[in-house]
Amino acid sequence: MNIQAIKEIAEAYQAKVTGKLCVGITDLQTGEIYTLNGDTKWPTASVFKVFVLAELYRQASEGIVNINDRYEMTEDVQIGGSGVLVRLKPGLNPTLYDYAMLMMILSDNTAADFLFNFVGGSEGIKKNVLEPLGLKDTKCDLSCRNLFPPCFDKWEIIETNGLERRSYRNNSGFLCVNEKDDVTTAFDIMKIFKLIYEKKLYSDWACEDMLHIYKMCQTNSRIPKFLPPGTDVAHKTGTLDCLCNDCGIVYTPKGDYILTLSYNGSVADAEEYAANDRGRNSDLLLAELSRDIYKAFIG
Repeated sequence: MNIQAIKEIAEAYQAKVTGKLCVGITDLQTGEIYTLNGDTKWPTASVFKVFVLAELYRQASEGIVNINDRYEMTEDVQIGGSGVLVRLKPGLNPTLYDYAMLMMILSDNTAADFLFNFVGGSEGIKKNVLEPLGLKDTKCDLSCRNLFPPCFDKWEIIETNGLERRSYRNNSGFLCVNEKDDVTTAFDIMKIFKLIYEKKLYSDWACEDMLHIYKMCQTNSRIPKFLPPGTDVAHKTGTLDCLCNDCGIVYTPKGDYILTLSYNGSVADAEEYAANDRGRNSDLLLAELSRDIYKAFIG
């Protein structure tokens, strides 16, 4: 891995923006690591689902639950935002595997909140995933239902392209300052993906299942967008307002690497935030950064 080239690329992208950019890359052949703001905490948004999935598969690996058992989707767990289950009538009986697949490939919030509660919520995830794996800078305290309010509880009206819209810039949910929060770092997220890649997280079959699910992700406007056609990427995205994350494993002919990207456009200056209407510039920033890192990695 050409660390110097990747360092120059990451620093050039950070210089383009006032929002906080965090980058992490691990060469899975050599173990070399490069980070930009690697130990800086960033809001996970839907990346918290990585830790929910890990705890589900820990329980399945230990025989506590059966991944093929079915559980009714009830109205009380349905929550808006991304996904499809909120649009369907209560009474469905998906398997745990179905919930996991929907949570990860469509970032389904209803599936995520069902599983978050099913595996024991924040305390279960902290006790069984975060602490044993040494993910000391990660917090997974909030389900989707509780994640939204600190991000969207206050706003002001701004103008973008002649149209008025709400601005949530610098709300507490984007600042990583709340006692209960969902946050992580590049170092922590790379650690859990490395364990999955090496099949060292709970069991071989659990890692294989998780990698299969990650490769099915249908939000491909960031890390995979400008990569060569057919490039496998096992990843999970997260989005809130102008916050944009993507984390996972990129498979290349020259070897594989973990890449974690976070651009917190919701703490950018007012001009940058206003220009980033509904996070469109955030997606493009990470897609182009991923492309340039890929080119540097494969030489």
